[in-house]
Amino acid sequence: MISEILLTIGAIAAVDRFALRRKKIKLEGIGSHQARKKDYLFPIIFSTYSTRIRGAQVEYQLKDANNPTTVITGKTRTLEFSHKGLNSEFLSIPKCLISSEGDWVLHVKITHGDSLWNPFYRVFPIVSKSQKRYHLETPKEEACKC
Repeated sequence: MISEILLTIGAIAAVDRFALRRKKIKLEGIGSHQARKKDYLFPIIFSTYSTRIRGAQVEYQLKDANNPTTVITGKTRTLEFSHKGLNSEFLSIPKCLISSEGDWVLHVKITHGDSLWNPFYRVFPIVSKSQKRYHLETPKEEACKC
């Protein structure tokens, strides 16, 4: 009796995670960068399929295309204030961290692995990745005060 109930609950949780994907977040794209006085802003566009996306996080790195060992990692943050549908946010990288002029590649990853009642989201989180190449210039002296 108890094993049948647990099996049914497990089947419902598996269908919710792998077929319905209620907590799905999809990274739609990365836009053109904007240069401000002290930082570069990179817009991302993502869509959510539920109203509560508590626990979703965006991580991003900027890598030098000519020297792949040069990596600038941005601050990981949550996306819990996003609404259902299409959303956008800006990812910020300080100009003073750009060491050389040239091509840089922005890698963005959105991970959602949180569900109050379904453990399959924690074991098999939903991951959406994208990358885009930019040509960035080295900052002027006034932007180099981090």
